[in-house]
Amino acid sequence: MDVYFAVDVDTASANPQNVIKSLPPNDRFPIAVEQLRWMNQDEGQMWLANPETPQGYQYYKAQVNALINAYPQIDCLVVWFRHGNTPWMALKAQEMPESWQKEYSDELKKTPQAAELWRSHNFFALNKIVTAFGRALKESGRENIQIAIGSWRFDFLPGCDRFLPRHVKFIPLDWEVLNDRSRLRNSESRQIIRQVGVNRPVIPVVWAHHDDGNYVGRPYTPYSDFHSRLVDSRASGFGIIHWTTRPLDLYFKSLSQQVWKLSRNRPLEISCYEMAERLFGSQASDTMTEYLYQWVTKAPKIGRETGDYFIDKTLKDMPGVIESYKQRMKLLNEVDISTLKPKEKDRLRTSNKMNLVDSNI
Repeated sequence: MDVYFAVDVDTASANPQNVIKSLPPNDRFPIAVEQLRWMNQDEGQMWLANPETPQGYQYYKAQVNALINAYPQIDCLVVWFRHGNTPWMALKAQEMPESWQKEYSDELKKTPQAAELWRSHNFFALNKIVTAFGRALKESGRENIQIAIGSWRFDFLPGCDRFLPRHVKFIPLDWEVLNDRSRLRNSESRQIIRQVGVNRPVIPVVWAHHDDGNYVGRPYTPYSDFHSRLVDSRASGFGIIHWTTRPLDLYFKSLSQQVWKLSRNRPLEISCYEMAERLFGSQASDTMTEYLYQWVTKAPKIGRETGDYFIDKTLKDMPGVIESYKQRMKLLNEVDISTLKPKEKDRLRTSNKMNLVDSNI
């Protein structure tokens, strides 16, 4: 198993002002902080460490050394940044050090179209951190550790592809599945992955559930033809983001089976059947297959973990939600509990409890 360790470089806590202000003036540079997210700055500016100056580089090298000393098993170090008004993503081109501005201008002369890419100068600047991390790993004798960069959504791929070295992996989170706009949904939406996947490894990360909504209840319904979607995307693999392991097992099982050689694109119904037989025995497998399939496709998923209110949206089609609950309860009641082994009975009782939770939702 490889360990990917993401270190956030693009928040206030990732740029502690008491530390950065202790650097010599030439090793840091200021940016305006108006409208920055997660900022609590009394002053009108904050400081960023310059990865290319002697002490600025030592600031980043110290982070790398601390991480690999604490976690020597790291296989890939991921430079993580945010998607909105955060320090490195809010950085304006004219706020970059003068030498960077000239270098960026020279790069645009090579590929003028790069100026139109989303936040291209920000990715030019972030590459300075990526380069510093790579240098620190080399100087520490850990060139075996790979480098990656990642964030939410996929719109960063073209800009990063232009300014980051080819050996750097990209890890985008498919956040917009929350709005039913997964980048894996069709060939057209996958084009942005496909174009960059020609040049370097791209590992899309899908969501088993969603901390900004759809947080509890069932997981998302697993993608159909998942292996084919990844191949069409030219993806180099995939990841799953999640906060708990149950009741998300079916999501993990389905996607993992779909990328294995002997079970590529395995239909969800078959994954449901195998899980039903394993958990409830052959006597109840047919009924519980139907139950699991109905549950993972129709049961509610609600709530959020990242706001002031756990429930911030009402369920649509309440009559349909109630009716699907009744159908699932009917299936559970059809199982002859006398034919089940003790552990199978316990799992059936758990399924009843989950379905009751769904009904209360």
